[in-house]
Amino acid sequence: MTTTLIEEGPMAAYREQAITLVNDIATALADMGDEASADRKRLRDVAQDLTEMFFMVAVIGEFNAGKSTFVNAMLGDRLLPTGITPTTEYIELIRYNEQPQRVPVVREDGLREWAHPNTGAEGVAIVDTPGTGSVFARHEKIAKDFLHRSDLVIFVISAKRAFAETERMYLELAKNYGKKIILVVNQVD
Repeated sequence: MTTTLIEEGPMAAYREQAITLVNDIATALADMGDEASADRKRLRDVAQDLTEMFFMVAVIGEFNAGKSTFVNAMLGDRLLPTGITPTTEYIELIRYNEQPQRVPVVREDGLREWAHPNTGAEGVAIVDTPGTGSVFARHEKIAKDFLHRSDLVIFVISAKRAFAETERMYLELAKNYGKKIILVVNQVD
């Protein structure tokens, strides 16, 4: 279920060469053992991103800041589950399709992929991440590991609680990665 924007022509050949090169480097790093496992994972993520060619809009923020509710509002549909306890435990990637896909497909890389006609445009993927500052360390790691793959970060904060240290840390990390950031203050009512 991969969507590719560049189907043919010289750019497709360059993209294929880049994917091969990135995968070759990741394979070469296997000789370095566990020391290079994080680098290998990032390189595999880069190869995946080159394959798909999505413009990734990552929605990031503390748990219960209303990220999934915000994504549903952007879509104009209640596609993702919401609740008062942490409900997003995977990366939820919503790609463009004319017909909504209400049951996600779990991909090899662990992402859960949905489809919806209101992502903004073909080639744009909206990504809902697990909340930062969660009691589940795995959620924190998933969100942090995905940040480098995003093209744009929509950072959602809640007006109901003070700005947390983890929020500051994630904003700083996004800035260090050179990401464009949109700050959304949610739950003001």
